[in-house]
Amino acid sequence: SWYVGPDGNPNNAGTVAILGLGACAGLFAQSICYPLDTVRRSMQMPNHNYNGVLDCFYKIATSPNGVRSFYKGLLPNAIKIVPNNGIRFLVYSKLTAYMGVPQKKIRPSDKKKNRKD
Repeated sequence: SWYVGPDGNPNNAGTVAILGLGACAGLFAQSICYPLDTVRRSMQMPNHNYNGVLDCFYKIATSPNGVRSFYKGLLPNAIKIVPNNGIRFLVYSKLTAYMGVPQKKIRPSDKKKNRKD
């Protein structure tokens, strides 16, 4: 696989692969959570006219821009999140490999649950 080292050990994965996977994970998580962050920021504004979280969701979704309003400001935030998560994944994986932290072992019972027949 492209994301593991030449010996098949994920601790020896390439730097670019780790950075890329970290960046993708950060972008995916941000895309899912960003609407919740938009609601939080809207409710923190002084003089907001929301009667709760669901009311805020409803008013933002029914605004003139519709559901797109939940994702305003996504690009600048992605520019911040993508390198941040990539570097975090890289540092974590390299430090755990350097410090000799053992990988989590999969129990035989877990293999049966994840096996596709």
